[in-house]
Amino acid sequence: MSDMVLKERESMSKGEDQWGAKMYVFIELVEHHIKDEEKKVFKSAEKALGHDGIQNIMKQFEQEKQKIKKNLK
Repeated sequence: MSDMVLKERESMSKGEDQWGAKMYVFIELVEHHIKDEEKKVFKSAEKALGHDGIQNIMKQFEQEKQKIKKNLK
């Protein structure tokens, strides 16, 4: 579905009214797909790593994110 929307958008010029609408639809499709995948992946990860393992990864992720934010300033 997202491939179809992308191909339709590519055949339009950016000045067309529908171009922005097609982009909005594409973004919505991608975000929905990401949410679905996150549910599946996170459930599998928690099964494999356990609650403590997930918490440890989340802590490490947050620390790295803070480092990056600090370096961007």
